[in-house]
Amino acid sequence: MNVIASNAHPSRIHAWFAALPAWPRRGLALFAGALATLGHAPFQLVLVFVAAIVILVWLLDAAASRERKRAAAFGIGWWFGLGHFTTGLYWVSSAFMVDSDSFGPLWGVPATFALAGGLAIFWGVGCMLAVSLWTKDVRRIAALALAVFIAEWLRGNILTGFPWLLPGYIWTPGEPVSQLASIFGIYGLTLITTIVTSLLAIDD
Repeated sequence: MNVIASNAHPSRIHAWFAALPAWPRRGLALFAGALATLGHAPFQLVLVFVAAIVILVWLLDAAASRERKRAAAFGIGWWFGLGHFTTGLYWVSSAFMVDSDSFGPLWGVPATFALAGGLAIFWGVGCMLAVSLWTKDVRRIAALALAVFIAEWLRGNILTGFPWLLPGYIWTPGEPVSQLASIFGIYGLTLITTIVTSLLAIDD
């Protein structure tokens, strides 16, 4: 977990993230989103999910310092979501293999990317909202958690919703943390999860 350990040098880390050109920044967001998928079943690698969210926070720190911060934050969130949903929803392509001669990879792969790109909009909007409320202190974690909570609730309810890969699902079912969903609901647990996993990005 070198990503988390390197938080011991926050000024160097933030300078490095701020200096990233556009495409490497997008690529890193895409990679972080794919990493976040490993936090879900069947892997349940919670620390890897934490690393992904820490990277996201640092990318948003850099976005918040840019002139067009909302557009930059939306882009970071969208690329993060694209990586997350493409890797987490790869199984959607199997539906096109029922009649593989007619559909197959020609339709299955584009359909998966299209679905992931559409769902990624919610992460883009969430990150844009978060940066609109961004601060340089710990309060930005609350802003991100609230924004993710709103975006994920919308994703789970608009047009009947598609609440797949919610952050609250990273906890092993039946374990104490997962049981908080019985009190706060899965979206409440998503809020708590985002706060907890984001805290390791704090250096002030």
